Order: sequence, then structure tokens, then C-alpha cells
Amino acid sequence: MAAATVIVVAPIAAAVRAMRGWVPTSDWAVVVARSADTFTRHPPLIGQISSVSRNVGQPVSQLGPLQYWILGVFGKITAPSTAGDLIGSAAIAVAAFATIIIVAWRRARLTGVVATVAMLALLTAGLGADSLRMPYNPTAAVWSFVGFIGAIWAASNRDRWWLPAAVFFGSLSVQSHLTFVVPVVLTALVWIGITIRDFAQSMRNGTSFSLSPRVVVSSVVVALICWSGPLFDQVARSGNLGLVFSAGTSGIEPVGFGFALRRLLVELQIPPSWVHNPFSPASIGEIVVIGKWPYELQPVTPWQLASAAIVTVALIWSLVHTWRRRERSLFTCGSLTIAALVGATVSTAMLPETAIAIASTVNQVVYWPIAAATWLFLALTIADVIAPRLRHAVPASARTAVGVALAVALAVAVTLSTAHIVVAARPSADAGSITYGAIDQFAQVVNDACARDGGTVAINADGSTILTVLPGVVALARKSGCNIRMAIPTSFGPTYRATGNERTSFFISVTPDVPGYRLVSTFGADQHGTRWADYRSTGTLVIPPPYHLLERTR
Repeated sequence: MAAATVIVVAPIAAAVRAMRGWVPTSDWAVVVARSADTFTRHPPLIGQISSVSRNVGQPVSQLGPLQYWILGVFGKITAPSTAGDLIGSAAIAVAAFATIIIVAWRRARLTGVVATVAMLALLTAGLGADSLRMPYNPTAAVWSFVGFIGAIWAASNRDRWWLPAAVFFGSLSVQSHLTFVVPVVLTALVWIGITIRDFAQSMRNGTSFSLSPRVVVSSVVVALICWSGPLFDQVARSGNLGLVFSAGTSGIEPVGFGFALRRLLVELQIPPSWVHNPFSPASIGEIVVIGKWPYELQPVTPWQLASAAIVTVALIWSLVHTWRRRERSLFTCGSLTIAALVGATVSTAMLPETAIAIASTVNQVVYWPIAAATWLFLALTIADVIAPRLRHAVPASARTAVGVALAVALAVAVTLSTAHIVVAARPSADAGSITYGAIDQFAQVVNDACARDGGTVAINADGSTILTVLPGVVALARKSGCNIRMAIPTSFGPTYRATGNERTSFFISVTPDVPGYRLVSTFGADQHGTRWADYRSTGTLVIPPPYHLLERTR
């Protein structure tokens, strides 16, 4: 249990490590800016802006603001610092880790805990330390789905009071990223089927049914709270839920099941892709060849095909084995996992055949926690097969010694990996902070203008800064209570449409000489040297430096 304790504490420790000097930019900053509005007159009602906006020709967001609301609570405590968003993001991971570890202990005791902790350690190593602490909606969806799998697994085995937790984690996952909608729905349908079967058996046998009205009412209340924002928005505001449906039926050709099955193969191969950093250009290159149209899948290697086939056969055999052995706990685990795998494949096949949908690593996140859960199910099934044979063939003292050795080895491995996450990993290691370390300088200029002029500060930007420099300025300025009016409000929510006496206007530009503006400060590669150059050399983001912060002249 020491290893389990370490891996649960790791996200919070990683967040504390990253607090000093962290500057939010890009998508991270948008999350920070909108979570700051949670306790204002304009709380966020919908989620992060989505790339499906391109399909319908108007702004479309993720389904809900639940991540914003959670981070808003922590941000309120630490305001004006952005540390609360880091702690809140880590708290989501902690809650998910604790849920699946507790359920694994209840369902499979020490074997379940060991296998679950190993899976979480590998998944964390693959996604990187930043996934535990950075306020980023795709990684929030990943970790909340881990908690959802644990809670729905428990609820499928008559631990019905885990159902409200499953509703919460499932809602958070679905609201954070659209690709999790189908996996969550299909997994929930499996739970419904299992529950109906249990009810039918209780009626035949004359026994009590474990799903009490209080559990149902509690789950409904949790669902209503989680979905109150999107429902109100649908009725009285932007109608985002309807826009998402319109985007799904926009008529754009989907990538299809060929692409989705290729992605599934990569996850089922040995070793699966989620044990590597999936945000690296190399991992992206495993999926598609960038720069060609239509996007061409990389050739399937014999080893990928053979190993994926072996894992698929093992998965089917494990499900059949647990069914025949009446191993209810393992069978429900396998059923839920396979439903989620099918859902991930369907969700991926539905992606529109556009550059952003195919090439973006974000649209691949749906497979990572599900594929990890698949390997967890296989590990538990193999342990269930081997354990009886070991009890007869190996003396008890030898089994104890081996168990202690494995537990110690796992504890050491997890401790070392956690030490790397907490100590060795660089703070501010997210792409935005490495690249735009001077955002705090820009934001300070804007804050000074707020204090000096006492009016609304308008911020404009050219296209290349909309999702990079600009959100960081907005996030830090909003944390300090600065009233901001945006030229492009759709990425930031209704707060930034606030009217007021505009006194100062800033313009972030790649050109220092703009009529009617004066140069305030400059940021570029020459100020930040090697790290900027190294980051740009990866090819994952190419934006021309330097940037110039300009202030409108009187």
C-alpha cells in the first residue's frame, strides 16, 4: 500500500513543484481565465472552444464547464495566484487515482492494487508529469475517465454507492473532451445491462435488489448539478449542445474505421503507445504522414500486426474465461473495458476528415486510459489463472517471499518515478511557458494600465497570437481583477464581452511599427535563447518571433 500512497500523493506534489514561476499560455491559459469567472456574474456554462467549430462555421465548445467550476474553487482560494489551477488539476488526478485503487482493493485485493498502481505509474510516465498538474481539458478527460472506469466497475458489482462517483467522473470526462462521449455512453449501457440482469435475478430468487432509491436520487442530483450549466446555456444562451449535434451531422466526410482501427492497433500492440510520450512529434508520426492529402496511414509492421492480434485474442479469451469461471468482478471489468474500446474506435472513426481532426494528438487521448484499463484487465485475469497453480506448486513461505520482493520492487519503482515527477521534472515545463516566458511581463503592463486608467482595457492580436501569447496575458490580468474587453471573445467566454469606458488598447504584433500605437516591450528568440530554438526545432509549433507589445497612443 506504500506504493499506492506514493502515487496518489504524486500529483499534488508535482503541482506544488510547478507553482513557482508557472505562466499559463495557450489552452492552459484559456482554462485559467475562464475558471476565474466561476464565482462572478458570468460563470462559464460551456467548455473549452472545440476544433469542430470549423465544421459548422461558428464557435462550438466542449460540452460543459465542470473542469472550470472545479478549478474555480481552488483558484478562489489562492487568487490572484494561478497556483489554485495547478492544485485543482492535480486534485482531479488524485481523486481518480484514489477511486480506482480503492475499487481495485475491494475487487481484487493485493493483486488488484499492485496491477492498478503499475498501470497508473506507466500511464503517468507516458503522459508526462504535466498531465497531472496542468489545467488542460484533454488530460482532465483522461484522468477523470480513469476514475469513471473504477467507479463504474464497482457499481457493476453491487457496490451501488459508487454510482454517484461514476456519474461525476463520467460527466467530467465527457464535458472536458467530445471524444469521450461515445466510450462513456457505451460503458454506461453495459452497466445498465448488468443492473437489469441483477434486478431480474433478484425478482426470480425473491432477494432484495441492491440499487436503493437513495442511490438513484443521489446520482440524479449529481447529474443535474454537473449538467446544469450546459442545460441552462442550451435554453437561454448560446445553445451549445445543439451546435455540437449540428457539427456531428454537418455532412463533412469522417475519417472512417480504417483510420480508427489503425489507431486501435497502435494501442493494442506490444508495447502500447501510451507508455511513450504521445505528445512528441515521433508519436504523432506513428499515426499519419503529415503534409499529405488525404492523410496516409503509416505502413503496419509485421510486429505491430502480430502483437496486436495476440493481445486481441488474449482479451477475448480472458472475457470467455471469466464468464465460464463465474468470476463476476473480472468479467464486468472486461465487459466495461471492451465497451470503452469499441466506443473509442467509433468516436475516432467519426472524426471529420480535416487536418486538425486527424493530425492533432488531442484527438488521440480517448485511447490512452482505455488501453491502459485493457492491460489492467489482462493482468488481473492472468493473475487469477496463475494464483491457484502457485498455491499448489510453491510453498507458502516461498510465495510470501516472492510477494514481498515484488511489492518492494514496485514500491521502489513507483517511488523513483514519483521522485522524477516531483523533483527532476522542470517546473513550467508546459510548451507555452517554455516558449513565452515573458507573458508575465506583458500582463504586468496591462495590469498597470488598469490601475492607472481605471477603465476597460481592450486587447487585440494578430492571428498567430490568438492561442499562444494572448491567452496568457488575459489569464494573468483577469486573476488580478483587471477588466478586459477582447477583440475575439469566442475563445474566452462572455465575460470578455463586457462593455465599459475603453481607456487603453494593447496590440500584440509581430510588427513593431503600427500607426497609432507605441512600442512597450518586445519578446523573441534572442531574449530566451536555446530553449526557444529547441522547442521550435521539434516542428510541433512554428510561430514567427519576435512579438511586440504595443499600446495605443492618445
